[in-house]
Amino acid sequence: MYIQRLRRLLPLIGLLLVLAMITGMSLAQDNPDGYPEPSTVTVAGTVQSLLGCPGDWQPECEATMLTFDAESGLWTATFELPAGSYEYKIAFDGSWTISYGLENQSQAGAPNIPLVVEADGPVTFTYDHARGVVGDSINGEQPRDGEGGGDVAVEMPEAVPLPQIVNIPGTIQPLLGCPGEWQPECEATFLDYDEEGDVFQRTFDVPAGNYEYKVAINGSWAENYGGFADRDGPNIILNVPEDTAITFTYDYRTHWISDNVRHVLATVPGSFNDEIGCAEDWDPACMRTWLQDVDGDGIYIFSTSAIPAGDYEAKVAINRSMDENYGAEGTADGDPIAFSVPEDGTTVNFVYDSREHVMVVSVGGSAFSAANLRELRARWVLADTIAWPHPAEDGLTYALLYSPNASMQMSVFGLSGDYEAIPLTVDDSGLPSAVLEKFPHLEGQTALKLNADDVERVPEILRG
Repeated sequence: MYIQRLRRLLPLIGLLLVLAMITGMSLAQDNPDGYPEPSTVTVAGTVQSLLGCPGDWQPECEATMLTFDAESGLWTATFELPAGSYEYKIAFDGSWTISYGLENQSQAGAPNIPLVVEADGPVTFTYDHARGVVGDSINGEQPRDGEGGGDVAVEMPEAVPLPQIVNIPGTIQPLLGCPGEWQPECEATFLDYDEEGDVFQRTFDVPAGNYEYKVAINGSWAENYGGFADRDGPNIILNVPEDTAITFTYDYRTHWISDNVRHVLATVPGSFNDEIGCAEDWDPACMRTWLQDVDGDGIYIFSTSAIPAGDYEAKVAINRSMDENYGAEGTADGDPIAFSVPEDGTTVNFVYDSREHVMVVSVGGSAFSAANLRELRARWVLADTIAWPHPAEDGLTYALLYSPNASMQMSVFGLSGDYEAIPLTVDDSGLPSAVLEKFPHLEGQTALKLNADDVERVPEILRG
């Protein structure tokens, strides 16, 4: 079951769109990683702001989306780029839920693909979904599973360089030894690099108060990250109810900054830990298994393809200690969760619901059994019409869900709480021409219709 947050083009508030699978229905998974055919494919990276996007690393930006060529079976596009050094990934369906990086790695935090353009000129990007292979006219195809690359042989540099400095400038700085606020160069608030965990981290004693901060890289504002790990994003709000020690942790690959006031610090101790670089197995302090909630929905995720084939066990640990840990079915101090990796290189995803304390281990393909409410969006374009940015699937039913008492919640097991469903039907004629004239970027999206009686209920739903 998938739940989507509606961001309407009409004023009012967002609602939730839910796809409910009919029993026996299975989605096509037609590439080596088990991912279904995407509806859009985007080149997302540091090239985007030069190609008409409002910023970089924006998987939803249409200016850098590839076009599907039915004859070749490839997604492809050519862009004019100035000389320079860039990084990029390929992202599906306007979000980071599924993406491919260096050497066609698709796990969360996979390295970016470096792109060095020697002279101004065209660069062609391609994506072959049948093989799960990304390519460009400078690097050639990215190698997969130890295979060689494409026609152009290049030596790949480190895709995500280790920052020299990671700082947390903001209104908190004067209390931590800086001469003023918002000073990315102030050493008093630099984070320390944890080599074993491969993250930046530091603990500060913070007085009670309301603060704002961001992450600044290498002592300046040239590269900075705010809420939801967005480059140049909004300030992060930090409300501290009482004097406390706060640990700030930053992942330089995903650009996510965590603090233990707003987030749970959760890791995955298990019998596989030493295989992925931890000092020993069952090590709750090893940050290489750090579970991250980049989109802020309470679902924490860690993905890796470094676990060799074999049988393993794992649990969730809180605050880098086994003093608080959860096993099978979310039981405190419960039995370990068993899982098997069929072959080397298989992606294993650990998905932890911080509300239920339940962790699901998914081997192969994508771990997103629940929706990403921040990135997967529908749009309410007419009183009776919702634009859905994915092709309609045979065997699926569609519904608009709402909760009069705001008790509806999403977990790794699906929906809970009180909610009601309004059926939606697929309009095979597509979105009306008037809508497409006003919003041409919605071309090709699925039109979902409410019936006349349910349209009359909309004011009641919105008031609720």
